[in-house]
Amino acid sequence: MAGRWGALPIRRLQSCRRIGFDLRYLSNMSQKRSKRTRRALRSRPLHIVRIEQVDRVSRNILALDFHGAPDSQASQAAIGWLRACLVQANAICKLAAVGLDYGASPNRRSFFELAHRLFWLYTRPKDERSGAVDAMFDEEKRLGNQHLTKLAELGVDELPNLDDLNSVVSEATTDKKIRHEARNFFASVVATPDSAGHYRAWTAETQYTHATVTLAVTYAPYAAGTYGAGTPPVSDKEHELIAISCLQVVATAARILVEDGAPVKLSNSILSAYFDGINAEPR
Repeated sequence: MAGRWGALPIRRLQSCRRIGFDLRYLSNMSQKRSKRTRRALRSRPLHIVRIEQVDRVSRNILALDFHGAPDSQASQAAIGWLRACLVQANAICKLAAVGLDYGASPNRRSFFELAHRLFWLYTRPKDERSGAVDAMFDEEKRLGNQHLTKLAELGVDELPNLDDLNSVVSEATTDKKIRHEARNFFASVVATPDSAGHYRAWTAETQYTHATVTLAVTYAPYAAGTYGAGTPPVSDKEHELIAISCLQVVATAARILVEDGAPVKLSNSILSAYFDGINAEPR
C-alpha cells in the first residue's frame, strides 16, 4: 500500500493486521481527501509532510480524554506508553524541523523502546497483561532500592524516601517466562513477533545516547593533525520508520484498551484523532 507514508513493509502490515487494525480504513480515509489537499502534499518534500503529520497526530492524541478506560495496570501502561511515545515522536520531529535531527538519538531510542514494549504487552495473553506490567514494576522497585543502597555507600546524607514505592502491593504474574521478559529487554524482543526492526533501531541509537567512544569520535573526528566537527548519522532521515511506528503504536494501544474492557467509542476516538492528524490540510 503506497501513500504519503510510503510503501509499508510487509511485516509491519502483518503486525497491524495481527492487532485487528483494518488497513482498508486508512485507504478509504486517503480517498476522501480533497484533490487540493493531495496536490499540496505532493508538492512538498515527503519528510516535511511526515514531520507535520506526526506533530498533528501527537497533539491530537495527547489532548484526548481517556475517561472510561478500565482501572487496570494493562490499561494504564497502554495509555501512559502511548502518550510517552507520541511525546518522543513529536520531539524528534521538532528537532528535525530545525536541523538537529542528528541530536535526537535519545528520543529515538526511547521511542522505539516504548513502541516495542507496547507491542510486547499486546502479544502477551490477555489475562497476563496486568501481571506482566506488575512484573516490570517489581523490577523497578528492586532497582530503586539498589540505587538507594549505592547512594548510602557514597555517603549521601539525604536519601530518597521509597516508602510509598515499596508499599505498593504487586500482583505480578507467576509465569516465569513473562517475568523474565519483563525484566530483560532482549528477552521481550525474542518473545515478540516482528520485533527485530524496533530492536535494531533501538540498538543503533544507544551508542549515540550514552557517553561512548563512538559518540566522541563522531562529534570530534581527528584528521590532518586537528579535530574536526562531526555529527552522528541519522538512521531514519526520511522519518518513515517513526511514521509507520506511530500507526502501530496507536492501533496497538487502542486494541489493548478494548480487549481490557474499554468502550469501543474510546478506541474509535483514538483512531479518529490519528486519522484527523494524518488527513488535515497542510497549513
